[in-house]
Amino acid sequence: MYNRQLNHGHNFTFEYNGITRALHTPVRIESAINTQDMIEIDGLWDTGAGCSLIRPEVVSQLNLQRVSETFISTPSGKDIPSKVYIVNFYLL
Repeated sequence: MYNRQLNHGHNFTFEYNGITRALHTPVRIESAINTQDMIEIDGLWDTGAGCSLIRPEVVSQLNLQRVSETFISTPSGKDIPSKVYIVNFYLL
């Protein structure tokens, strides 16, 4: 949601009762290439992440096609190969 040309972003608020160890919100996701199918899932947000990951079940449900591959760095410093998909996320 960040637009570099306009130099601003968007934010959202999701309230919890008490302290939470993970930020979960409902999201809709669709393929950015074929926008005919959309599913609603539970989004788990890593506030320190530089990219998003999706579960293999989501790839299967949306019949996503890999566009490339990259390496994802784990907290332990390992680089894990990962497939890249182009998707749209919608915050609910």
